[in-house]
Amino acid sequence: MNRLDKRQQNQDEILRAIDEWLANHTYAPSFRELATSTGMSLGTVYNVCRELRDLSKIEYLDGAARTIRMV
Repeated sequence: MNRLDKRQQNQDEILRAIDEWLANHTYAPSFRELATSTGMSLGTVYNVCRELRDLSKIEYLDGAARTIRMV
């Protein structure tokens, strides 16, 4: 699998995890909870979420807990 395929797979997995979390909770997931649910490292989750935010697929506030939301 090349890097672009892996990047897309990680993005898709994070989006699914966020969607599932929001379907089952009344609050947004933390980066750590996303890492636990996907099996990715915390750093990878942060980087993928930053990419998704740059692509306008999610939004979150830097430095604020539990602000991730789907766009």
